[in-house]
Amino acid sequence: MTTHAVVYTWLFIHIGVILVVTSYYTLGAALAPALTSRARRQFAARPWLPIVIGLAISVPWMLAAIVLLQQAPAVAKFGGAVLGCVWILLGLIGGAGIAQHVGGGDTETNRASWVQTVRGGLFISLTWVLPLVGWLVMLPLTMSAGIGCLVLGIFFGRRSDKTAVETRVHDTSADT
Repeated sequence: MTTHAVVYTWLFIHIGVILVVTSYYTLGAALAPALTSRARRQFAARPWLPIVIGLAISVPWMLAAIVLLQQAPAVAKFGGAVLGCVWILLGLIGGAGIAQHVGGGDTETNRASWVQTVRGGLFISLTWVLPLVGWLVMLPLTMSAGIGCLVLGIFFGRRSDKTAVETRVHDTSADT
């Protein structure tokens, strides 16, 4: 028999995870707005590319973490736990671009980027609540895509940022 305490325990665990994930997405967007903007543009242009890159990085990374967690020495277990936690952290921070894209809504409005990130983060984390599909497909897929967005945001898109700034500076100097 399931008691009210068990139901409330699971309810509050889910609410806590949703709030923490949304907070990490928003913190990532607040601490690295240029990186988040580049990641958002990369995800909007080709959503499959961050997923493929993220899976190519995440599968060996998580296999190494799982193997280390199953080793006998405590140092190896600690290394596996650190690898797993870093993967989660990077997936959440890189996922801020995905959250902004998902929560963007109407691009004509001048809504603050943190509002878009919170709204998108809530939508993404709510997909994780669905049993089996959410836990085993959506959660690892969005975390891997977040890592792919982080990699694309760091290594690609800076050139387009520089040309956009140079174009704005050139246009401003031509007007005067």
